[in-house]
Amino acid sequence: MSNRANILLAAVLTLLLGYLFFTFFEQYEEEEDLGWTKAAKRNPFLAAQMYSESLGTEVSSADSYLKLGDLAHYDTLLLAGTGQILSDSRLTELVSWVEAGGHLIVGIQEAEGSENDRLLEYYELSAYETDYEPQFLSEEFFESLNDDSEVEAEGEEKTAEEKKRERSEKFIDGLNKFNEELKKQGVAAREEIEEKTPRQKMDIYESEVDRERLTPLTFGEDSGQVWVEFDASLAIDHPTFSDEPYDADNYEPIYWRGSDYGVHFLQIETGSGLLTVVSDTNIFRSDNIGKFDHAFLWQILASPSSMAILYGTDMPSLGFMLRVFMPEVLIAFSTFMVMWIWFSMRRFGPVREKIIRIRRSSAEHIAASAGYMWRGNWQTELLLPVREDIRQQAEKRVSGYDVAADSKRLKMLSELSGHTEDTVKAAMTSSDILNEDNFQKTVRTLQRIRDSL
Repeated sequence: MSNRANILLAAVLTLLLGYLFFTFFEQYEEEEDLGWTKAAKRNPFLAAQMYSESLGTEVSSADSYLKLGDLAHYDTLLLAGTGQILSDSRLTELVSWVEAGGHLIVGIQEAEGSENDRLLEYYELSAYETDYEPQFLSEEFFESLNDDSEVEAEGEEKTAEEKKRERSEKFIDGLNKFNEELKKQGVAAREEIEEKTPRQKMDIYESEVDRERLTPLTFGEDSGQVWVEFDASLAIDHPTFSDEPYDADNYEPIYWRGSDYGVHFLQIETGSGLLTVVSDTNIFRSDNIGKFDHAFLWQILASPSSMAILYGTDMPSLGFMLRVFMPEVLIAFSTFMVMWIWFSMRRFGPVREKIIRIRRSSAEHIAASAGYMWRGNWQTELLLPVREDIRQQAEKRVSGYDVAADSKRLKMLSELSGHTEDTVKAAMTSSDILNEDNFQKTVRTLQRIRDSL
């Protein structure tokens, strides 16, 4: 009856705990931002690639031109920069692919890096730096620095050196005050922005960008105006934009647009293909494609069934280079390794059974084990079996030995064996390191004690 009551009580407690758990347990989900993944850090255009794949476009990305393979497999190719064309043979291959119907999207390099740019020179394009400068300080601040209307002290004219020194001190003081004010506003703004959703953060960013920096693009009546934030400090130039005569038989742009600082978007028809040149491809990077109409522009330009993204100019691994350019070397090396392994495994003569004719006796084994323990100064372990045998025999044959204290046990063994109590105690309990003579005496004493039992 008691077992049934215990089972019933356990079942009631289990049901009660389950009820309390499901009544007061609150389930919630929490998202933690772990930052960019390894794939996103390696490929800065991963968001654009995933967006195109969601639209049904087959996209391949690579950090080396050699990894793209045959360009005929792609309808569109994005080059992060014109500087990725490093040889004339590569330029010829790329131009032939565009003329055969491909669409090449490429961003121009910095002005100092485009002087020997093969792709830009081939299409008679060039890049130059504009007069755009980011305004980190207010216009009133710069106007106050250029204000020379202050009255000279005591009516004396100041020298040019003194004016320069005063202007420098004034600039440093004003810049320090501006930085302090900017820090105060920045902390408050950062705390406020962190509470916003990603879309709200993007709206805040877009509202702070000057419209004169944006480039409006039009691709037909259905698309309307596409607003893009290109790099305003870099622009594209072509002989068509100048007043000088230009040979119309050469590559001539069919469409170009820009901001107040210059042309940032340009398209050229060549053969059956199309070349799209932008001042920078950063607008399609993962951290920028969500701004303004960058994603819509990407959808318009990269809409065919297959495309490739070349985001770097890294040198492929040695294994990749061997597979592509020297497969014969790999085949020869693999064949050599197989033959060397086969040669190393070959056997000479018939298989013979290994027969061991010499056996080690038990006495030799015991002597070797004892010698090993003796060299390790483990005499106590050698004496332990004899002491344990004496204890077991005494518990069986000596009355009261099993319940007696240690001192009483030693006295009992001393009376039975005829040895002094100190001699019995040293033989039964000592753990000191013994020499050969003392060890033999101890063993003889233990044998006499065991024989007396």
